[in-house]
Amino acid sequence: MIIDFSHDVDTYHELLAHYGKWSYTCPVCKSVGEWQRHGSYLRYLIVNEGNLYNIDYKWKTCHMKILRLRCKSCQHTHAILAKDMIPFTVYSIRSIVRIFCYKISNQNIAEAEQRGWVSHQQFYRCVKCFERAIAKLQELNKWDTLVYLKKLPEVLKQQWQNNLKIIATLFDIRQHPPLELSFFEQYNCPLLMQRITTNEYPLFIASFYEE
Repeated sequence: MIIDFSHDVDTYHELLAHYGKWSYTCPVCKSVGEWQRHGSYLRYLIVNEGNLYNIDYKWKTCHMKILRLRCKSCQHTHAILAKDMIPFTVYSIRSIVRIFCYKISNQNIAEAEQRGWVSHQQFYRCVKCFERAIAKLQELNKWDTLVYLKKLPEVLKQQWQNNLKIIATLFDIRQHPPLELSFFEQYNCPLLMQRITTNEYPLFIASFYEE
């Protein structure tokens, strides 16, 4: 698969409507720009609306058409994902981040279940997923905007309003380069992806970013 970090869910329709040349690098054979359209498939994606640190937020389930391209050099096909999609996961990156924000704001999980946007089990699964990523995120110190993450363990002990604002700053969708891209370049793995590549089922993932 190829993650296009220059697009998010809201602009993904531009990829679907594009019929020109693709500048992507094939994650298998490393050829550049040798692509042709190879259909599409449908997938569900749970996204959130509004500010990350607004706990009274709304959720939206998108039934999205995902573009698939075929490399003309090696004949492998690859799905094209946007930067806020997590491979093999129905929750978007910001949905998981907001679940974590919900937790640190000391909100009642029962209320979240009553709203119908997440189950008790999925809530804590998403929280643990984000907590596992914190240590790696703290290692990303090349950009000024990421210095907040170094302070995250200390800040979490303070008032939750400040915690949420800091996390929202880190995951600002307008940030350049996107935090998700910085993470991928450092670890060669999408942020918050839980599936691990194996010899039996290798994952071929490449990135693309164009400002």
